[in-house]
Amino acid sequence: MIDGHKLIQSTLSTILPSQYELFLGPDITLPCISYNEQNNYTIIDSDDTGFSYLDYHIKVFARTVEDMQYYSNLVDLKLKEIGGKRLSSQEVVIEGHLEKWMVYRFIGKEYYR
Repeated sequence: MIDGHKLIQSTLSTILPSQYELFLGPDITLPCISYNEQNNYTIIDSDDTGFSYLDYHIKVFARTVEDMQYYSNLVDLKLKEIGGKRLSSQEVVIEGHLEKWMVYRFIGKEYYR
């Protein structure tokens, strides 16, 4: 199984403080970004190599629409630079702050031997 967490975290951290979604607490400082792995599965397999889809759910947290849009656009540019393809996005309001949810897909190659 391919682990893309370090690359995702280091890329997102060039924009804003970024945390793994499962470790977010109720006292987050806005704006910030969270991420978690949504899917990680093999699409092509051989004896010694394989290709996998890695899907990451990214959230941008902000207080204003302008900040949400600005940082979401930066996330989009940075993740596309490392090979990501945006599959979906959604804007929501939760507990008085804005969130932009985006799912990105990456294709990874792994070597079995």
